[in-house]
Amino acid sequence: MPSDGIPIINRNSARTTEPNDSFASDTARAQSGRGPWSYFALFGMQTIGAVVLIWTGLLVYRQVLADPASHERQPWAIAGSLSSIVLMQISYWVSYRVRPPLPRFQNALLGHAFLFLARMVYVLPTAIFGFVFIAQRPEFEIPIFECLVLLSGLFALFCYVRELERLDRVFTN
Repeated sequence: MPSDGIPIINRNSARTTEPNDSFASDTARAQSGRGPWSYFALFGMQTIGAVVLIWTGLLVYRQVLADPASHERQPWAIAGSLSSIVLMQISYWVSYRVRPPLPRFQNALLGHAFLFLARMVYVLPTAIFGFVFIAQRPEFEIPIFECLVLLSGLFALFCYVRELERLDRVFTN
């Protein structure tokens, strides 16, 4: 039962379900009238956001790594990061809530490719996190707001990685 105490009733079945009940979400997904385009549209928006976020992060990371003391804050980097984070989070949580139908075919190679991509997507964020929070340099300081943007970006990429892992499970099971 959800935290507000009101059970969710699946309109397509006679039983009450929890919000994350995999049986209920599979049943609703199978009986929904949405086509596969809805999943690919939401996944595509997450992918576009991830590409922009990683590209922006890579440019800034290279500048900071080359010379942390002379790094100047770039407004375009913050704006690009925030817009891609918002795009990724909106599409992820809409997909999480609506549960559009997933592709229905098996391909182990494609599943492994998605899993490999999931691992590679998180390499750069891990390096940035390590540079900013673990191996701090005294000549490089990051304002609180930029720390929050960084953590938000890490969370958005974490959600994207979960979606890639979900695709791996769909294609390999």
